Amino acid sequence: MAFTINSMAQSGTGFNSLFGVSGSNNSANGIYSLLGDYSSIKKGSYGKLVSKYLSEADDSSSKKSSSKTLNDTKTKISSDALKPNAAYTALNDTKALQSSIKALSSEELYKDGADSDKLYEKAKAFVDDYNDLLDSAGRSSVSGLKTNVNSIISRTAAEKSNLEGIGITVKSDNTLSIDKDKFNAADTSDVKKLLGQTGGYASMVGVNANGAEYYAQAAASSGSLYGNSGSYSYGSFGSSFSVYS
Repeated sequence: MAFTINSMAQSGTGFNSLFGVSGSNNSANGIYSLLGDYSSIKKGSYGKLVSKYLSEADDSSSKKSSSKTLNDTKTKISSDALKPNAAYTALNDTKALQSSIKALSSEELYKDGADSDKLYEKAKAFVDDYNDLLDSAGRSSVSGLKTNVNSIISRTAAEKSNLEGIGITVKSDNTLSIDKDKFNAADTSDVKKLLGQTGGYASMVGVNANGAEYYAQAAASSGSLYGNSGSYSYGSFGSSFSVYS
């Protein structure tokens, strides 16, 4: 190969025609330039340059991917910052529980021939709201709220066997569950005594839920619109806003 290139370099015209080098004065320079390129290819220099370029391109792509992941994380953090704080959530839960207790006090639910499924739905709403309050109170640091919720738990423990008699089970984590078949099969008078009667179990749970509401309201109202952690607080103007988690 070297002999062929040297021979073409000496003749000039053949090399010029093959590689597009024109003009007699430029022949030597063009030939030596091409020989240099050939030498670089032969030694692998071009290959190294290409590998380096591809490597840098991969690094750039990786950085863009990392940047996108970071931006996604920032977006999630911003979304989480808009969620209401524990006191505000507990405040809503105390109100929901009191509302479900009030619904259970309706005399229409316990009359002869009343729709048993309707009574069950009201009882299930009570169970769900009860569990929601236990959950939000457990995530709150407000002592007055926790004290009232602990009183609710104590009342429930004292009525455990009676509640089981109407299909409501107190679980190991203090939450409740309700069995529809057992509930519908229970004596309506027993259900009313526990859930619908003034001074009964549900009524007294409502008293403590009202106390919990007071402390949750105070804690939620005392915070600024956004706390130090970035979480949303109810704030003194909280009632003017609709907050959804």
